[in-house]
Amino acid sequence: MDTISASLGNVFDLALNSSFNLLSLYGRWIDHWCYSPSLINDTVSDFAATIGVSPYDVRMFASLLIAFIFAFFHQLLPWKTPTIHHIYNLVAGVFLTILAFGPKVLNVYIMITTVYVLLRLNPRRLGLSPSFMSWLIFLLTFGYQSWEQARRIYHPHSMENVHFTSMPMILALRLSSLAFDVARGSEMTAEELSEKPKPIGPFGRLKTPLARCPELLQYLGYSMFYGSVIVGPFFTFTEYSEVTSGRATEGMAKPDRRRLRIESIVWGVIYLGWSCVLMSFWVLFSFFPPDPMLPYHAQHATYLATPLLWRIVRYHIIPIELIKAKYYAVWGLAHGASTMSGLTYSGRRHTMARVWSKFEFRQGANYTWLITQFPPNLALMTTHWNAGIGFFLASYVYSGVRRNELISRRLGKNVKLVATIATFVTSAIWHGWEPGYYLFFLAAGFFTSLARRISGILRPFFVSRGRLAYVYHVFTTLSTMGFMYLEMPVFYFLSWERCMGYFQAVHYLPFVILGGGFALSAVIPPLPARKNWAEGKKMD
Repeated sequence: MDTISASLGNVFDLALNSSFNLLSLYGRWIDHWCYSPSLINDTVSDFAATIGVSPYDVRMFASLLIAFIFAFFHQLLPWKTPTIHHIYNLVAGVFLTILAFGPKVLNVYIMITTVYVLLRLNPRRLGLSPSFMSWLIFLLTFGYQSWEQARRIYHPHSMENVHFTSMPMILALRLSSLAFDVARGSEMTAEELSEKPKPIGPFGRLKTPLARCPELLQYLGYSMFYGSVIVGPFFTFTEYSEVTSGRATEGMAKPDRRRLRIESIVWGVIYLGWSCVLMSFWVLFSFFPPDPMLPYHAQHATYLATPLLWRIVRYHIIPIELIKAKYYAVWGLAHGASTMSGLTYSGRRHTMARVWSKFEFRQGANYTWLITQFPPNLALMTTHWNAGIGFFLASYVYSGVRRNELISRRLGKNVKLVATIATFVTSAIWHGWEPGYYLFFLAAGFFTSLARRISGILRPFFVSRGRLAYVYHVFTTLSTMGFMYLEMPVFYFLSWERCMGYFQAVHYLPFVILGGGFALSAVIPPLPARKNWAEGKKMD
């Protein structure tokens, strides 16, 4: 018996070591083909050196620009041929992802295949509920993208891995949302499934349960849609199928369809031009890095010798605006290519009486520039900045936890708290493992809570006095902008050592503001509102 146990143990150890050896060999093979000298790597590196950016930026931006070519020819495809659209999206997506990331995309292709196999299984035959299967896919996709994000921390080519993680991050949202929609649809009646989807949120997003898992070609076209597979935006399967199936343009006259195509191309060109302008600003970042703020930096003495006002502008405002310009540029390129292909058409027309654009292209929009630049409050900014993840968290994670019967039955009234915690944890894990992300989101949560307290003290006094309300709104906007300029550098520094060095350089001012603000809000009573205003509000 002992001999048999020892033999089984040896077999297990051999299998385990072999699996690790195979994974190690696979990883080394991927790294060899990704980073070894080649014609494309040498060409990209030389060009990147001439303009002062990393070669990884060049490859990703080149892929985003080439997506516009695919999007333009996409408009020439016939309307009512979904199969052609799926094949086109798949082929273009594979080409662009290989160009941007090289052989590393094999990991993503394996994940896409694995998720489809799980979606095609009948969970009830396995003794599982559809809801359990959807959460399993959620954990699988988020676990994979978290592994890629952890890998980028210690990998010798971590800079390129920073860019590559954008693709697993987007696919985690896309595949998880599909799994949740399929699970939700399997528990609904045919009458409930036939209801038309209603737009959700400020961007009019569409989300509906699905009666069954999509066919393979539909699934691959959705997963690999070239306009958003690299950096987003995030589309639900309903939004994708509304356009590719022709339902979004059903009943539309030929002149309107022609105009829709023209407007899609024009809006795509506008986004392209806007993003190219912003990319030129990103090139300036190398001249305005915030690194001299760190105490151990060679130019820290220059930072200390800079006059206070110029120091704030030079090391806080300008670098943060240039970093935001990079996000705007990348999101604008992706949204522009998606718009030029026609996928961002929301199926609605403009309600404004006088507007040159007849159709609305808001599907998948990732930000609202005016609100993110001049945010009235942090809560509104988070709604309009990286809006795709916000929509996913609210519509799938938070609502999914609250709807779960097992969780609701066991937790009762505490289900809202658990849903909120699950939402914030998911958001933090989705962004990455670096401490800078957690420091930023933690501070943002405290600042939002403080802003609500201050609002309860000041708002009734100012809003009840006519034009003094503008003073209140200016104050809240400037306060939010100031805190963002003070806190957002940790989004750039990321590591614990660099973040602590930054806080030391600014004398821990974010903590002082939060601590002092909470202390003052606890002792200052609400300022009185005008009596007539308060009475009128009660009557309303």
